[in-house]
Amino acid sequence: MAHTIAGISLYFQHNIQVMNRLILFSGILGVLLTSCGNEGIHHVRAHTKELQVMRLDTLGNATTVAVLTERGEIRKALSTISSAEAPTYKCGYDYELRCINEQDKAVVIHLNSDELCAHASFLYKGELNACLLNKEGLEYLKGLSQ
Repeated sequence: MAHTIAGISLYFQHNIQVMNRLILFSGILGVLLTSCGNEGIHHVRAHTKELQVMRLDTLGNATTVAVLTERGEIRKALSTISSAEAPTYKCGYDYELRCINEQDKAVVIHLNSDELCAHASFLYKGELNACLLNKEGLEYLKGLSQ
């Protein structure tokens, strides 16, 4: 009888260790999958030397263009894009940000400022990233394009 109880106790201890490992692994995987390309947006912010902000009409044509070269202004404009992952909306875009780095290569970020569809999307290292926007940054962008 004592042998059976010890066996059952050992069995439950092993299962609890396995469950704890699964929970830890699931948590780590969840953080990695919901990062919205944190690396991507942070890299773009850090390496943009010129930012072209374009307001788009309903046909996708640029109606106004602002070119930012001062580091503080670039940082403020790009702070519109949070690191939080956004759902992949099927909406049009009303802003386009061309982030030009030191090697004169551009990352193009498409923004939708509509409250129901507000997000940014861009390709980074061949992967599509969709991030939420913040209201203060959107107000700043709207001020640039007036």
